[in-house]
Amino acid sequence: MKFRMNEVKYAEMRSPDLRILKLRRELTQLRRECIQEKTQHQKREEKFNNSMIQQRQLLANIIAIQEQERTSIAEEIQEELGQMLASLRVSASLISDEYRDHAQLVDRVMAMEQLIISAITAVQRISSELRPVMLDLLGLADAIEWKALKFQKRTGITCKTTLLLENNEIDSELSTVVYRIFQEALANVSLHSYATLVQVTLMERKGRLMLTVHDNGQVIVDEDSNKLQFLGIERIRGRAAAFGGKVKIFGVAQGGTALFARLPKSREEGHRADKNHNSR
Repeated sequence: MKFRMNEVKYAEMRSPDLRILKLRRELTQLRRECIQEKTQHQKREEKFNNSMIQQRQLLANIIAIQEQERTSIAEEIQEELGQMLASLRVSASLISDEYRDHAQLVDRVMAMEQLIISAITAVQRISSELRPVMLDLLGLADAIEWKALKFQKRTGITCKTTLLLENNEIDSELSTVVYRIFQEALANVSLHSYATLVQVTLMERKGRLMLTVHDNGQVIVDEDSNKLQFLGIERIRGRAAAFGGKVKIFGVAQGGTALFARLPKSREEGHRADKNHNSR
């Protein structure tokens, strides 16, 4: 039997046709295995992409619900608490006018009125932070300029804006995402950067919005993971990612730190871009 097998192997070695046939069979099998592996890889990749889209959609829905709650709370604060404080202020003013001959009472009422004025201002500020009316009334560009002026007045940090938008008619959801990123970036600058100047650029390029917030304070870059987590950068990235955008933090050669956000004009465009990138 052993002698017979050796004979067959010897015959195969002597016959080119048999060797070629065997190689063809092996090549066919190898191709079949490669096709199966490729098909499985494509299925895994498609499953991963679908999972990422679902996660992004879930995150976007959570953010949308949060924004709806913010809007509702802002309206409630403004309508109920704001009106109550306004009525109290009027009442305090009337008491002050009616008892001019009671100096001590007038002084106390005037002090109460000042506290009420401060409370009204705080209500307006909190309501504005929850849901800026300027964003709904005037659009993204004017809302950013308004926020920059308020930030400069409140902190004493110079805030210069360069707004290069083709038009101010930007999707409401996208406007909210960009504004929130800008709002959080300014908060980080005022609390942690020790900066004296902030330069803000908002521009539209190739169907995408580009937001850059550059301060001249201490340098923080993407490698500083602990600092970035403390500064809430992951929250900013989450907002951008939910819309199909990206955020990067980097040190600038001239000094300071820059936050750069790039977002598509719509979430669908962001999903399409991700699919095209992953399919390459």
